Amino acid sequence: YAGQTLGTGNAENNTLILKGGAGGGYFYGGWSNQGNATGNTVILSGTSTGATDNGLYGGFSNNPGADVTTGNTLRVTTKDNYAYGIANFEKMQFDLGTGISNGDTMVRVQQTSFGLPQTFDWTKIGVTGDADWVAGGTGSRRVTLYDGYPLTLNNYGITGTISGDYEYGLNTNTTTPTLTSVSAGKVYFDVNQFKNAEVTYNSVPSGVTRIFAGTSTLGNTTRNNTLILDGVHFPYVYAQGGYTQSVTGDAKDNTVII
Repeated sequence: YAGQTLGTGNAENNTLILKGGAGGGYFYGGWSNQGNATGNTVILSGTSTGATDNGLYGGFSNNPGADVTTGNTLRVTTKDNYAYGIANFEKMQFDLGTGISNGDTMVRVQQTSFGLPQTFDWTKIGVTGDADWVAGGTGSRRVTLYDGYPLTLNNYGITGTISGDYEYGLNTNTTTPTLTSVSAGKVYFDVNQFKNAEVTYNSVPSGVTRIFAGTSTLGNTTRNNTLILDGVHFPYVYAQGGYTQSVTGDAKDNTVII
């Protein structure tokens, strides 16, 4: 426990940090026998990947009427963290830094609430350092922030940020993206060049079934992108100048050169 109250008092504003391969138990930001457990933070900065009982609680109380969720935050600062289950968190925060690269996964969760779906308001899941991370690379990139037992996400809606020819923001693998309450087992941070991209292929990439120059997963129109196929044969591959993957947004004024 970062903070433990054995009597009737509350457990508030405590911080638990797990790092260096820590894990193998049940961990609480705040624990109270009869009071509330709110405003606590659990930080993952390198947890065990093999423990089957690595359970994380933002707050806990033996009083069934106590508030054990409000203000409790699960904060993830590195890639490749693991949890068996998470419970009683109101917020999730992911810190994008120099140690996070395209294709990384920040936290894998085998269960949520130890068998029951953990519910979040979509607006309570966020990232820090996103603008600097976007500026540090080129092309389309994706970080899997959360991967595991499906979350219930209320007030859901995809809204990306535009910076020049790029978009960036949060996305998920939900199969019902037009609903306001969805279930999703993955939460992504996406960066895409959706306009004015020029991409050339002169060799066959292994295992690829779709290639494109510009793309959008966050609701923008792919425009003025050019895909060049130079002297190479692509069997059974979709080739697109602009590929709009989101449920909104058009694909206009794109070019494929063969």
